[in-house]
Amino acid sequence: MKLTRQSETSRYAAYRENARWTFGNVVFVTLHIIGSNNNLGRTAQMDAEYEERDAANIAWMREAFDLATRNGSRAVMIIAQADPYFQTTWTPNWQERYALWSLAMKPPASRRKTGYDSFLAALEKETLAFGKPVVYVHGDTHIFRIDKPLVGAKSQRIIENFTRVATFGHPDTHWIRATIDPNDPNVFRFRQEIVKENRVAH
Repeated sequence: MKLTRQSETSRYAAYRENARWTFGNVVFVTLHIIGSNNNLGRTAQMDAEYEERDAANIAWMREAFDLATRNGSRAVMIIAQADPYFQTTWTPNWQERYALWSLAMKPPASRRKTGYDSFLAALEKETLAFGKPVVYVHGDTHIFRIDKPLVGAKSQRIIENFTRVATFGHPDTHWIRATIDPNDPNVFRFRQEIVKENRVAH
């Protein structure tokens, strides 16, 4: 299995975290997207770092989708650390529903720029154009969930071919099994694997 890194191109030599490989006719791509608002909004130096890395991430993601389209790949899986705050792109109605679902949350009083806005816009565009299953896997929040949080900017409805998988994290140390079935229209199947030794004695 060949691993390709974005850092192999001199322009993006600093971004070794961004990698890509193909397995089972699925393109896998890693992106250096981090939590804490993607490092935006702290200092001028951090903002500059964010701008360069964000541009590199988007370029690398687009290249992965281009490759998947050219090769007729069945799906694309994107792997990153950060939860990119999908809910910040929702309408007030969607945000209210999300807040009610999570109970402890309140919808934001106003829309603010985040360090994930440009990535989410590019992700929506690429996902819609690709038209086949796209999965975004992340950690960050340490809360296991599988859902469809990407909403079309125009339709304000879920984008059906997109799925988010958030992994377990401390203190709940378990894992998720991903299975690829090229004959399944959804391509991916996910199953939680609870580690017996890590179960809590409630």
